[in-house]
Amino acid sequence: MDERVRQLLLHDLDGAAVEDPDEVIYEAYDDPRYFERVPALRDVLADDTVDAQSRFLACFALTAWAQHEGYDAVIDAAAAGSGAVWFGAWLDRRYSVDTTFAQLAEAVSASRDLVSDQATGQQRLTSLRALLKIADAYFFDWQLAAALGPDVVAELSPEIFETVHRAIANLNSGTRFDFPLSFQTAEFIVAAARAEETRAVSYAQDLLAIDSSAQVLHRLIGLVEQGREPASKLLADSILTVGGEEVRAEITEALDARSAAERRTAQVTYYAKIDELHPRSDPRGLVRRRILDGVTHDEAFTRQLDWEPTEYLKRYAIGHNEIDHVEITEQEADEFVQRMTRKLGH
Repeated sequence: MDERVRQLLLHDLDGAAVEDPDEVIYEAYDDPRYFERVPALRDVLADDTVDAQSRFLACFALTAWAQHEGYDAVIDAAAAGSGAVWFGAWLDRRYSVDTTFAQLAEAVSASRDLVSDQATGQQRLTSLRALLKIADAYFFDWQLAAALGPDVVAELSPEIFETVHRAIANLNSGTRFDFPLSFQTAEFIVAAARAEETRAVSYAQDLLAIDSSAQVLHRLIGLVEQGREPASKLLADSILTVGGEEVRAEITEALDARSAAERRTAQVTYYAKIDELHPRSDPRGLVRRRILDGVTHDEAFTRQLDWEPTEYLKRYAIGHNEIDHVEITEQEADEFVQRMTRKLGH
């Protein structure tokens, strides 16, 4: 290792040695005095006579600190692919493949909170685009998908879907990879769903037709949990058809979490169907209206012990009012559901 890098990234501000460069790199987020080391790291990165690992560490630090020289080096490395100067300098222990691109993606991700101060937001986006261009052929594990957060996913969704499309084509072609490309692709699909859920689910179905391994199923369950559109609930059914008992339990847990999230974010109003023989305290039926993201969903609690779509409220509004109703509280609705479950449950 270059002696300058040893001093810059393996010693703290007091001069004490540290075991891992990450200790210095991420400490800088709390103590900006570390940024005084940026000029020296730029020199290391630009020095062709320095060993590959040292230049890579300089690149990682500069990128994590949202410096334009770091982003430029990431873009150049992505363009070079396996010809990047530090390619192969670090290997993944599981698959014995290069991890430098995955680590650079982690650095780009970590720089999210510093781009405003450094005015390098556009370069960060360009770096992510450059990495996505090669993400159907090089190992990124989870790190690149993790960088595709809410701050960038909408803008980058065309590139993410292009990557997914190429990856699925590669998988369909029978091309062999030394790392689990299907799992990596599942990561991108879940990330892209934050921008275009229905399209992401379509690609998820394509991926399932190629690889229904436990690793892929487990990742796609994340799409079911975070989803808000009907398509992602249908994906749950597809996963259940190919998964075992463990997957079934995970799907149930994901759908429960999804329902809980919808209840927290949706505006929900409950109505008890009443008549002379069925007062509010013992109604003949239960209906709810959920308004989620501006879309109205009317549902009735049925004898199948589930909420299913109903036209009752819409028909009532246009004069079909043979059966009346009254607004009730969520607690009253829960009590009705519990009574029906005890009565009809098996």
